[in-house]
Amino acid sequence: MSEVLIVDKDEHFMEELSNSLEEKEINTITCSSLREALDLETETLPLVIVLDARVLLIDGLKLLEKIKSHPETARIYVIVLSTQEDNDLMMKAYELGADEFFVKTRDMAALIHRVGIARKFQTKLKGLAQENYKLLKKVTALSDAAAKEKKAEAEA
Repeated sequence: MSEVLIVDKDEHFMEELSNSLEEKEINTITCSSLREALDLETETLPLVIVLDARVLLIDGLKLLEKIKSHPETARIYVIVLSTQEDNDLMMKAYELGADEFFVKTRDMAALIHRVGIARKFQTKLKGLAQENYKLLKKVTALSDAAAKEKKAEAEA
């Protein structure tokens, strides 16, 4: 399973980020086009997506909107990247559901750190969701058993 999906038109940046994350034993997958990202995102649900706001002259925010509007992908942690400080772009990203907005010119180590923290958070969240599901199944089974017992008593 890929833990982090990196979508960026800048191959050098993508490779540097991917290699740095892989060194920290964080599995990554990369793609440089919106179409490729849309295909991958539905096949392999990552824990975190690092998304360039402008992927090959196409608005990367369209992908963000698609991710956050679909029930299966809405909980994926998304970090939107931009090459410059742009308050309008940042506000639009947050309105569409971005979890973070990061300017690429900042320290790469800080981005790597944020991705690592997001991955840990998402891993814990996924574990809690699985535990909740197991508990719900147990409660449902107990409830069904109690209903059957009550019905049997009523029929006797």
